Amino acid sequence: MFSDDMFPSWISLSDRKILEDSATTAKPDLVVAKDGSGHYTSIQQAINAAAKLPRRNKRLVIYVKTVYASGI
Repeated sequence: MFSDDMFPSWISLSDRKILEDSATTAKPDLVVAKDGSGHYTSIQQAINAAAKLPRRNKRLVIYVKTVYASGI
């Protein structure tokens, strides 16, 4: 189920690269921060906004600044 680098085997090499990049090198499309310093204050708000964006041929990145312990 997991490859040698501890990613699930279904995650592609290009997706692994995105996940390995630090937050400073990957430019997020949407930012979630409970303290209001991002575009949205909840993950659900960001997901709802992402669903309304035009479709495009690239990955949409949502950066969550803090640890959340809530359901989506």
